[in-house]
Amino acid sequence: MRLLQGSNFTTLFDVYVERLVSSGYAASTFEIYLRGVVHFLHWFGGRCRDVVGIDAATVNRFVNRHLSHCHCGQQYARNRTISRQALARRGDGPFAVG
Repeated sequence: MRLLQGSNFTTLFDVYVERLVSSGYAASTFEIYLRGVVHFLHWFGGRCRDVVGIDAATVNRFVNRHLSHCHCGQQYARNRTISRQALARRGDGPFAVG
């Protein structure tokens, strides 16, 4: 995705995409989840450059604090429920799709 070009999170994002595809998510769900994850990575990247810093508390801060006052561009998803689902930590590692 163009918004992530040159970021430190490209590999994490690529693995997430592969897991969504292999899990058979519908195209509409796939697109919504990707927009939520890109928004999170945009926000998180301004605070930390290491994926090790992504934990449940960080996801909760994004969903519960940032999204309610978000002034990021329109290209980013802002729905709290969908963002939480997209960022759910099931399986092993950030954004694992179980």
